[in-house]
Amino acid sequence: MAKAPVVIVVVATMLERIQQCGVPAYAVDLIIAVNHMAFAAADEGLGTRWPGVFSQEEAQDILKVPAKYKIVALLTLGFLKQPERPKTWKSLNEIMRYETFKE
Repeated sequence: MAKAPVVIVVVATMLERIQQCGVPAYAVDLIIAVNHMAFAAADEGLGTRWPGVFSQEEAQDILKVPAKYKIVALLTLGFLKQPERPKTWKSLNEIMRYETFKE
């Protein structure tokens, strides 16, 4: 990506909401939003990267996000220096399981 990409910081402000299945609602809602942003960026010819590792405390300090909130994701957005490589995908048989969980 270009030298100075945009960094979208996704912050959860309603940490207490839990879905009936026991999963925090913010995790599901915000990740859906991030995926839609990434798809929209790709449609416009932009590249995105989703850094999976960052320090919550350092990011909150740098961005002045109060400790009562949680940074859920960072999404970088920018122009690609070169076209993306074609993606390779696993076959459905490699990722799907039927009826019961198997490791």
